[in-house]
Order: sequence, then structure tokens, then C-alpha cells
Amino acid sequence: MELQYHRACDYFLHRLFYHM
Repeated sequence: MELQYHRACDYFLHRLFYHM
């Protein structure tokens, strides 16, 4: 599903920002 993919992208971005 597109929605799930979008959520995964958001989660990945959040994790990246958290590590930064």
C-alpha cells in the first residue's frame, strides 16, 4: 500500500534525524 510506504519513509527520516 502507498500509505504504508509513506509511513515507512517518515519513520526512516525520523530515525535519521534522531541519529543526527
